[in-house]
Amino acid sequence: MCGIIAVTSHPQASHLVRLGLHNLQHRGEEAVGIATSDGTIKIMRKRGWVGDVITDSDCDNLPGNSAIGHVRYSTEGGPSGTNTQPLFAQLDIGPVAIAHNGHISNANTLRKQ
Repeated sequence: MCGIIAVTSHPQASHLVRLGLHNLQHRGEEAVGIATSDGTIKIMRKRGWVGDVITDSDCDNLPGNSAIGHVRYSTEGGPSGTNTQPLFAQLDIGPVAIAHNGHISNANTLRKQ
């Protein structure tokens, strides 16, 4: 199972998510990603361990009071960068970032909607 963390209502949300992901590193060692929101969504995804690939200055470039993070343990889909989360999409209702563990079982239905 992957590791997922979220922080809201904190001016250094990305830094706290990075720290949390570091503590969840045992849940996934393949890749790490952080998405933040300050009205717009900024996202960073890299392959490797949190402490090796996400720095304090990276977090400084991820502004916002809300952040989600994910460390990947691949059970399906392989180690490709396209499988690194959080996922991002620009929808009619606005931008969305999501981190999840597992399959979205109704993905095709949701895509049609």
